[in-house]
Amino acid sequence: MSAYEMGCSALAALGQAKLEAWGASPRAAPKIPAVLPRWDDICSVVLGLADQHNEIDYLPTGILKRPASHAQFVITPIGGPAPPAPNIAASHGLGSAHASAKATAAMTALGLLENGQWTKHAEAILWRENPSEWNLDVVGHPMFKRAVETAIETMPPDIQAELDKLTRIDEVALDAAMERERNAHENPPQRTNGLTLFRTKTLSLTREKVAFGIQFDRKIQLDELFFRHWRLADGWLSPTDAKRALNIFHDPLAKAMRRAVMGRIFPETPFAH
Repeated sequence: MSAYEMGCSALAALGQAKLEAWGASPRAAPKIPAVLPRWDDICSVVLGLADQHNEIDYLPTGILKRPASHAQFVITPIGGPAPPAPNIAASHGLGSAHASAKATAAMTALGLLENGQWTKHAEAILWRENPSEWNLDVVGHPMFKRAVETAIETMPPDIQAELDKLTRIDEVALDAAMERERNAHENPPQRTNGLTLFRTKTLSLTREKVAFGIQFDRKIQLDELFFRHWRLADGWLSPTDAKRALNIFHDPLAKAMRRAVMGRIFPETPFAH
């Protein structure tokens, strides 16, 4: 559902729809807002929807250097048609692909395609998709390495403070988490139909297990911080720019940056990188 959730957010940010509890509904009088959402975020949403609807296929390039358990296969019926030939040529470090006419038109309008191949602007956008078929070495790219240094050197104080807070798990936090676990076990929440959720008879609770749960939750929060406040083209977003950002909550590029930055500034906190 992620692609559709982001699509609803994009339509709302473009003044074409109104967000609802279940998604979005078309506006009776759509109007382009004075402040537009970020172009790169809109591109990411369009690519995600195209992939979800099988409107684009990223085609393997060369020999894929990955474990056999992650090998790529192309399966077609015996006697069936061959896989489609690429209609998007490899360029600017990106592999080839085959896209439908609808997806091709959208990507061309967004400036991702020109003369049947990826544009230079498309490179960083496709890094956010990071198709496994292309086996991209994003973290080894000089542009990514420079972005890591920039993110560390220009980190705003409020972002630094948030990182400090999320990486600090003290005894107070552990005690509070253990108390929440005990309360949830003794008073399990009810579903909307009134049925009580299943509760085990015994509660196997240790500080190690609770600490692991906190770490898991903190890593998600760290990812969300990078999703909301960092972009490759601009580094850390100002509060004004952050308001134009869409919530792209599945972003391999932002996660890679989180791992790189946290590994540098918090080497003693393995769960954060």
